[in-house]
Amino acid sequence: MATVEYNRQTVISFPNNSDLDDITTGIESGSMHITETLLSSGINFGEADANAFEVTIYDCPDIAGEYIYVYQIDENETIIPVFTGYVDSCKLDEYSYYRSIVAYDVLYFKGSTNIATWWGAYWNTLSSSTLGD
Repeated sequence: MATVEYNRQTVISFPNNSDLDDITTGIESGSMHITETLLSSGINFGEADANAFEVTIYDCPDIAGEYIYVYQIDENETIIPVFTGYVDSCKLDEYSYYRSIVAYDVLYFKGSTNIATWWGAYWNTLSSSTLGD
């Protein structure tokens, strides 16, 4: 099997917080994982699984709750989006050097939305003339 090498720089940025610098170094080799799942079981109305992003970073501040945008920049300066979402946990290791980051896309935080209430509100915005069209 041939090994494919990419010359890309990974960047973790914080679009909603200008006080935090982009993270471009300190990412532990092999620690970055993305899990993308549409459904883990059969189809159920209103059910879906959130995508997850995990990474371990050296000398990282506590970024729990922050909105993150992860992307890569290739040798042609092309930006390649990898993940967007919110950091759910940011655990410091026992030696206080590394943080294990787990982030989920927006779907994770919308999962408790009552779909029946939303659906009822949607139908209340329609008039009888709209329904007849």
